Amino acid sequence: MRKTSNKRRARGRILWQMFAIVAAAAILAVGIGTQAPRADAATRTVNGNVFFRIMDWENFGSNERCYPGMALTPRRVGIDDLRTVTVTAYCGNEIRVEVRYGLRQLSNGQVQVYRGRVDFFEGDTAYNGDLDGTTYFSTRTLRPGVSTTWNIHVQNWQERQPDDRADVTLTLRYR
Repeated sequence: MRKTSNKRRARGRILWQMFAIVAAAAILAVGIGTQAPRADAATRTVNGNVFFRIMDWENFGSNERCYPGMALTPRRVGIDDLRTVTVTAYCGNEIRVEVRYGLRQLSNGQVQVYRGRVDFFEGDTAYNGDLDGTTYFSTRTLRPGVSTTWNIHVQNWQERQPDDRADVTLTLRYR
């Protein structure tokens, strides 16, 4: 009779150990799925402004000059978010200038500005797809409380008209 009760106790211990292992695994899985966010995982905000100095060359001697400027809409960037920003300015009825860049938050909480470019369109209307010049600008990393400025020049390289041009000043601030 003693052998039977030892076998029952052994089976009971094994069942109890298996239950404990399964329960521990379940608790661990729930804990992994509900980890507290890292201290640096907060959503970040980037804002700024952009100023354009655009000239439209005219062969009849009266070049058109435009100086649009605007405050940029604040962009919220979280961990693993990729944001693409496009800002457009027009001069007369023939020129369109587009500033494009991407924003992403790095794992250390800083925000990277990447894939920056300025496109210059010139044609019969400002809304055509006649891309005549592109200039790329450098990737930079923003720290909290810091701003950075790019001065970018683009012109009508395609039609060799150096007086069809734009100078762009882009300033971004990380709050």
